[in-house]
Amino acid sequence: MKPMTIGPTLILAALILPAFASAVTITFDFTADFTDMADHWPDLDGWVGTADDLIDGGLSPVNGSAPNPGTYAYNAFDFDSGLTDDGMPAGYNAITFITGSAEVDLDVARGLSPLEPLFTELHVTSGTEPFFGHGPFTAQFTNITAGDYDPSTGAMTLTTDFSADLNGSEDTSLGLTITGEAWVIEDGDYGTATGHAYLDDVVIPLAQAADATRVLYVKGSGIIPVAEGFSWGQMPFVACIVALDDSNVSQESSTWGGVKALYGAR
Repeated sequence: MKPMTIGPTLILAALILPAFASAVTITFDFTADFTDMADHWPDLDGWVGTADDLIDGGLSPVNGSAPNPGTYAYNAFDFDSGLTDDGMPAGYNAITFITGSAEVDLDVARGLSPLEPLFTELHVTSGTEPFFGHGPFTAQFTNITAGDYDPSTGAMTLTTDFSADLNGSEDTSLGLTITGEAWVIEDGDYGTATGHAYLDDVVIPLAQAADATRVLYVKGSGIIPVAEGFSWGQMPFVACIVALDDSNVSQESSTWGGVKALYGAR
């Protein structure tokens, strides 16, 4: 009987498979602990903490959105008017400044599973009033069914259900698709310029000052479908999150580490 031989393809597969065997997930927290960002509105560039921020402690003129308590994270909505309110991204007229957590699949962030969703969980545990009289805002992005991520560009998509407490009524929109950009950068890569102005000028310095192990930045937009119980109609939205993590999970590579290894980037 001829002895069985193992070809180079099978050997390579055996070496690669363990890296995909189990995903490592990291939970990032976005908080209202940044007191120097109190009363900052993102304005037209859509980023909190940049030179174009409107700084105002009052309610917004159009819908009476409450001011920023001290966070880099928000959801902004267009309540079917197309107006741009003071201090908000173009075309948006209501905003809630949010706190919560995002759970990220580090295999996806590192480019090991690019056709999988970057996020496994996303929770808004509190939010300021998007319009006067609304009361506290909460939301959950649940049943994440699809998504992909390109670590060489930061481009991401996510398909999820959206549940929220809007104006005192809990309801759910099914099949929300979010498109945008996201970056997971670990402390070993803080010194590597990304070429992204907000990352290099605001996000990474923030993580360094906080002595964070890694930082998450995501900015995405989409159209929230009509709620199942008709608590709200179709709503365009844009969201931005900057969140930190200080756990001690292995830092062997990160988004930029993965890019450098897999794509030969700088």
